Amino acid sequence: MLAKATDVGRSSTRQPFRGPECDRCEIVREADHRIANHLTLLAAFVRSRAADLARRPAELSVVNVQMVLDAISSQIIAVGRLHRSLSSKVSLAQDLAELLHEICASLAALCDTAEIAENSSEGCVVQPDQVLPLTQIVSEVLINAVKYAQPTTGRTLIVAGCSRDEAGRIRVEITDNGRGLPVGFDPERDGGLGFRLIRDFARQLQARVEFRSTTTGLRFRLTLPSATKAKS
Repeated sequence: MLAKATDVGRSSTRQPFRGPECDRCEIVREADHRIANHLTLLAAFVRSRAADLARRPAELSVVNVQMVLDAISSQIIAVGRLHRSLSSKVSLAQDLAELLHEICASLAALCDTAEIAENSSEGCVVQPDQVLPLTQIVSEVLINAVKYAQPTTGRTLIVAGCSRDEAGRIRVEITDNGRGLPVGFDPERDGGLGFRLIRDFARQLQARVEFRSTTTGLRFRLTLPSATKAKS
């Protein structure tokens, strides 16, 4: 609000008036900073994927390439959502359930050998800097499940969702009814590019990652730190 005329003669220690144009400049600067960071991360992800595909030409089926491109598409959509939030001055926080739905729906449209279901709770809101790493982790886990779960009977069933645990921390869980991880496989050390990306992005998020593997399926769980710890 503009100062009243009677305030002009007072000694002023107040902050200078910030008009709408100043707020707009801050929004643009924030958008430039965040979008630049996210696009850099996205470019690194694309380069890693391209290098991995080049090393394994025998696996370049149409479906595999489509899933890789779809994972990249999910990241671009996430960046677009952030940019729209910044430019419209709405809250930068994002609904994780909506992000999961976008990834699951796009993968389900690509693959007719697996059924992908969703089981998310309300109130799973994540911050802008968490969006891109989370979508990349979820994409990697879902793609691995589609490609490798392969139950002995019936179709692959994958369930993805987010919720809050007893301490109020946001948790992402993805399960499948496949054959689990190979005997002796250590998800903290082993695996190809997909597992390395999961580990790297989890460290970036300061998140806890757990794999529970049995002969009847695999459960992946990621737990984000509390808001206080995440800001430290």
